[in-house]
Amino acid sequence: MTDAADQEIAWIFIQHGQWEESGPEVIMEGDRLEAIEFTWEPRERLNQGFEMIGTLSNMFARYYAEHTIDEREIVQLRAPLRPNWFAPLVSSDRISEALPLWKMIQQADYSSIE
Repeated sequence: MTDAADQEIAWIFIQHGQWEESGPEVIMEGDRLEAIEFTWEPRERLNQGFEMIGTLSNMFARYYAEHTIDEREIVQLRAPLRPNWFAPLVSSDRISEALPLWKMIQQADYSSIE
């Protein structure tokens, strides 16, 4: 993954998503270390052809808790502001071969209200 926006999105998912790390896996070329590969996977597969990483609200809540809570005790009330943090995720025209994402948007159905 070489695109900076893909890397930022992946890092958000790694740090604040609901998947779990499996690995690391060492990749060797003869006796030379080529790479160390880390993989994140869903805790439980639902086998629907896609898996949820988490909701944006949950990821933001985890980010906030990471900066304000220590050992179940509130240590500060403010987390560092990151105004463009979700920009690559919410962009409607973003398409990535390396990081294909399904974006699901929940909206109220006002058609049944009189």
